[in-house]
Amino acid sequence: MKENIFVNLDKEIEFEKINFLYKFLYNPLFSIVALWVALKKAINSGIKTNFYFFDGASFPCRLIKENSKNWRALNIIYNYQFGNGDGITDFWLNIRNAQAVRNRLKIVKYLLEKNIADLVSRHHKEIRICSIASGSAQALIEAVAAARKRGVNIRCVLIDLDSTAHDYAKNLARIHGVGNIIDCRLEKASFIETIGREFKPLIIEMVGFLEYRNDNQTVELTNRIYEALQPGGTFLTSQIAPNGESFFMREVINWPMIYRIPGKFKLLIEKSNFGKRSFTFYLEPQKIHFVIEAKKI
Repeated sequence: MKENIFVNLDKEIEFEKINFLYKFLYNPLFSIVALWVALKKAINSGIKTNFYFFDGASFPCRLIKENSKNWRALNIIYNYQFGNGDGITDFWLNIRNAQAVRNRLKIVKYLLEKNIADLVSRHHKEIRICSIASGSAQALIEAVAAARKRGVNIRCVLIDLDSTAHDYAKNLARIHGVGNIIDCRLEKASFIETIGREFKPLIIEMVGFLEYRNDNQTVELTNRIYEALQPGGTFLTSQIAPNGESFFMREVINWPMIYRIPGKFKLLIEKSNFGKRSFTFYLEPQKIHFVIEAKKI
């Protein structure tokens, strides 16, 4: 049995990186700002602007704060165009957590493309992919579009409770020429049981969701995914690790999450039906986000 492996993809992916001195220069400053905001909230829980030089002076940053924990905030971070004259936004959307989430997007896209190619090499005539809490589904749609250009036969089901996320994903899929192979379902994550019976996915992707589920919920949902996944299939998921900007994320951006170190998350995966079967951790350079590739042997 292959042992669990921790891998970096620096040679395969052009990641965003920050100078080593960054955490010594900015992390203390961000912590001071976050403490100031926490005190303001303690005095007045109804404040509209957390920190003027974040959500007061920058409209994109205000939108991120107002849409924290949903696909809109991530979409702004993924696709923000730097150098448009808005220096304040340029600064905030280039902090470690912003870079790390874009790095995660690149890893997910890379792993989707890798696993699609692997399934094709094993002579699967149709690759069926399901995304849980799909949001904009940007990584999936871009990976699928690249595979379709190579003639790969693919079908995808996107599960999300936000109809606006589905609307955006459908439009993005049309832009990439794959709108006809995307089926959107307005359902909870537990709908994966039905998808497993009816659709029989070979790849299940769920990124940026377990950060909002406690340990028991994480193991329970992972078990459901294991049962829904076809033998020989792959489950791709992610987790955020504790970092120097966690306090800032919670207080200034109103974005609380459950942080887990890789070792803790490894134990949760091992408690699920995947057990100690072969799975791999992919780390991005900031060591804030990691992506897990679990195989159903």
